[in-house]
Amino acid sequence: EMFKMQRKVLPKAQIVGWYSSGPTISNNDMLLHTVIADRFCPNPVYCVVNTDTQKKGVPVLAYTATQGREGSQLEFRNIPTQLGSTEPEEIGIEQLLRDLSDTTVTTLSSKIGDRQLSLAQMETLLGTVEDYLRDVAGGSLPMTQDILSVVQELLSYQPQILKLKSSQSMVVSMNDESLATFVAATSRSVMALYDVIRNHRTLTREIADLQLKRSQDIAKKKRLEEAKAKREAEKAAEKESQRN
Repeated sequence: EMFKMQRKVLPKAQIVGWYSSGPTISNNDMLLHTVIADRFCPNPVYCVVNTDTQKKGVPVLAYTATQGREGSQLEFRNIPTQLGSTEPEEIGIEQLLRDLSDTTVTTLSSKIGDRQLSLAQMETLLGTVEDYLRDVAGGSLPMTQDILSVVQELLSYQPQILKLKSSQSMVVSMNDESLATFVAATSRSVMALYDVIRNHRTLTREIADLQLKRSQDIAKKKRLEEAKAKREAEKAAEKESQRN
């Protein structure tokens, strides 16, 4: 009845799968998945949504049902997931986060937290791969060439850091780069010191000119005052002689 009501309200919407709050796949999920595949869509997508705010990690994991290694039973296989939203949803989320954002958290700390979360997730995935390889080596799981080829490709992408560090050409290249960096830093320091000395000389010259000009103004003002006083004294003496 709910499915028919959904068809009436949203006739253009199509059911492509179902979701649960997990946090992981449970034993009964495959039964629900087969029921949804029989009634609603032939190949549904099962999403495990992380609703725990305290648990950091991938918010959504998507799975599809495929035949098992032996072909007898179905099993979930993880598929790549990419989250997206429409323009009205983005505007609404921005309005909500504007009041919920923490002003004390800087952009740099957010970037570092994202990097740390990514590294933790990668460590978890590598631990899963390690557990699988140990189970294969111990005989508890059968060997699958597809998975081993992916692991081999992953190992080929691993950078050879230890080999590069012990390589003589790597050491020479590092020394050359360090020398170039040292020379550049020294040049910048010398140029900065030269600018400081030049600014100091310019300021000293300007201060000396100001002091000389000030002394000249003071001397000129003093001569004018003396001349004025002399003229006033002469006028007073002339008036005194006229009285006598």
